Amino acid sequence: MRVAIGLPTLVVALTAASVALACQPNQPGKLKSGRTITIDASAGVAHGSVSYGETGLLRDKEVLLTFDDGPVAGRTTAVLDALEDHCVKATFFPVGRMAIVRPNILRETLRRGHTIGGHTWSHPNLRRVGPSRGRNDIQKGFAALEAIIGPRVSPVFRFPYLAESKSLLTYLKSKDIASISIDVDSRDTRRGYRKRRVIEAALSGIRRRGRGILLFHDSKRATALALPEVLDRLARDGFRVVHLKTETSFRADPDLVARYRRRLDGAPVERSVGPVAARPRRSAPTRRRTQATRRPIAQRQRAQSPRARRQTQSRPRRRRQTTDWRRSIFSIQ
Repeated sequence: MRVAIGLPTLVVALTAASVALACQPNQPGKLKSGRTITIDASAGVAHGSVSYGETGLLRDKEVLLTFDDGPVAGRTTAVLDALEDHCVKATFFPVGRMAIVRPNILRETLRRGHTIGGHTWSHPNLRRVGPSRGRNDIQKGFAALEAIIGPRVSPVFRFPYLAESKSLLTYLKSKDIASISIDVDSRDTRRGYRKRRVIEAALSGIRRRGRGILLFHDSKRATALALPEVLDRLARDGFRVVHLKTETSFRADPDLVARYRRRLDGAPVERSVGPVAARPRRSAPTRRRTQATRRPIAQRQRAQSPRARRQTQSRPRRRRQTTDWRRSIFSIQ
């Protein structure tokens, strides 16, 4: 009996096979395969020492990699390639409106076996907005993700800026959504923190604690450049990367999901973007001219002009006054 295989099915099968061959765990010099942690998100469990204290989620020498604010063309793909090189999985918290613009990158993230949770629609500071707007932004964020990848969004959520509020924590608990904070910040969003400083911040924090939930942002160039070296050093130090999963998936508001699916149907084709590369350094930093430096330069230029030289040559020299000022003053009656 012959079985007909369609071309799309064959392409998917070949792609999955190539990914399986490329990802070979426990290779020399690479991170060792860690355990998979399956959490029960019911009642809104919370993890992460920065916001909720120690919860015992991780053991010694275990790291949970998390990435916020994507997807971004080129950068998120570079992060996925670095993770696949070590055959480790991470948890991504994409922003809804970013995912709508780059849905194929989000689908690729899921296809590679990573966990995807919610991070709001527009990344507001939920501590500063009202509870109604905060709930609406959370709902829209989950709906946008479900419109792209279907009912495969995990019921895990991270507050933007780690700015949680009591009312929204209660809302997440009512929806059986777990809140995931952090233990170590790579500081890749700070001004001036480029590749080298991101590597130092991530590794020093993990080594000091011995374990932890590590925060990165796949929307940042510094993260895409620093992650391969961070993973290599974690492997040399004997750390293991664990994979976080949930027992159930989250179902968003059907009306919101339908709205974003209609938006995806009319979206333009995504443009391909080249790999992330380090920016070349300038040979000599250019000094910014301020008012204090521009004024002497303008005076010298005016003094060197032909007109200024002619006026100086034709102008009679003034005789120096030698009269004693006291004599002139005292002569006044």
